[in-house]
Amino acid sequence: MANLAVSIENLNFKNPIFVSAGDPTLTAKLAIKSIETGVGAVVLKTCSKHEEEYIVTRATRGFPDKFVEKGNFMNLSPGIAFKTPQEEAAMIKDIMPIAKKENCVVIASIGAPARAWDEWEEMAKLMEEAGADAIEIMMCCPVPMVPGLGAEGATEENLRDILKVIKKAVKIPLIMKTSETHSFFLRQFARGIKDGGGDAWHVQAHVNTPVVDIDTGELMCPDVAGWGRPQRGIGVETALVTSTLVEIPILSTGGVYDWRSVVERLMAGATLVGIHSEITYKGFEILHKAIKGLEDFLDQKGYKGVQDIIGKAVPCIDPEWKKKWFVTHAVPKEKVYIAVDEKKCTGCGLCFNCIFDGIYLDKVTNKAKLDLEKCERCGRCVSLCPKDAIIMQLK
Repeated sequence: MANLAVSIENLNFKNPIFVSAGDPTLTAKLAIKSIETGVGAVVLKTCSKHEEEYIVTRATRGFPDKFVEKGNFMNLSPGIAFKTPQEEAAMIKDIMPIAKKENCVVIASIGAPARAWDEWEEMAKLMEEAGADAIEIMMCCPVPMVPGLGAEGATEENLRDILKVIKKAVKIPLIMKTSETHSFFLRQFARGIKDGGGDAWHVQAHVNTPVVDIDTGELMCPDVAGWGRPQRGIGVETALVTSTLVEIPILSTGGVYDWRSVVERLMAGATLVGIHSEITYKGFEILHKAIKGLEDFLDQKGYKGVQDIIGKAVPCIDPEWKKKWFVTHAVPKEKVYIAVDEKKCTGCGLCFNCIFDGIYLDKVTNKAKLDLEKCERCGRCVSLCPKDAIIMQLK
C-alpha cells in the first residue's frame, strides 16, 4: 500500500487531501463531518473582527451557473460571511478531540485589513492558544466591504510584513493564502512570502466571473467569483508556476473534484490539494472516493508513495521542453486517417458547420460524408459527434 503522508515543517499529514475553508468547515458539526471522511486536514472557515461588515447574499436574483455547466460556476451561500475570532477559537476546542482521534490536522484561517498589525497578532495568538495546528492567512478573494482585506491587500510588502508580525507572535506553521493567478503577481508574492518566512503557500485558483443581467444592464452580483470545475486548468497552471518560485510546500485549490484532479494537482507541484465546491454539490462522500482513488492509483502505477508524484509534471513548463514537445508531436494531415462510421451516424448535423467545409450531409444516405481534400483533420467534428461516429487516428 502506497504511503500517502506529506508534511509542512514538523507538521505531518496522513494524506495530501484537505477540505478548504468555507461551508464544509463553517460549523463544528460540518468540520467534524469533514474530519471523519479521513482527509489529512481541514481549514476552518475564515474568522475576522470585521464579520459584521461582510454582507451576506444568496443566489435569489438569478443563477449565473446555469449559463454553463449547471452547478459548477457560481457559489454564493450563507457561509460566505466571516466567523468571529472567538467563535473560531471555540470551534477549534470543540473539534480538536475528534481531530486528534482521526489524526487530522486542524488549520485556523484568519483575515484582517493588510496592515492592521494588532488584529493579525491578536487573532493568531488566540488560534494558537485554542489548539490550532497551523494558521492560514487569508489574503485572497474579493472583500469589497472591508478595504484592504483579502485580495485587495495582497502585495509583496504586505505579505512579507504580515508574516513577520505573526511569526513573532506564534510558533505554529503559517500558510499564506492568495488568489491572484497571473505569473507577474505570483513572482511578487513569492518574494514576499520568502522574505516573511512563510512555511507554506496556498494558491487558490480564483478568477472573478461576473454575469451581466441584460434586462437591467447591471451585474447580477458584483465581484462574484468563479469556483468549481471551470477553475481546473487555472489551478494546474498556478501550481506549476508557484512550485518553481519557492521551496516551501504548495497548497492548491480550485477545480479539484475527484481523485484524478487530485493526482493532476500533485503532479503539478502541490504538496496538499484542497476540495470545497464539489463537496457542497455532491456531499462529503466525494472525499472518501478521492482518498481511495488516489491510493489505488499509486498502487496500480507502482509508486511507493505520494512523494513520488509531487512535481512530476513541473519540468514540462520549461520553454525548451515545450518547444521539443511541439516539434516531436507535429502531425501532417496526410498522416491522419479519418472516416465516418455510417452505422453509427444519425445525420444529426452537428458536424456540418465545419469552417473548412470538410464534412457535409450526403443527401443519398442522409449521413455525414467527408471531403478529404478540404478536411484539415482538426478533430472538431470528432469531439462534437454524440455517437462517436467519426474515427480519427494516425496512419
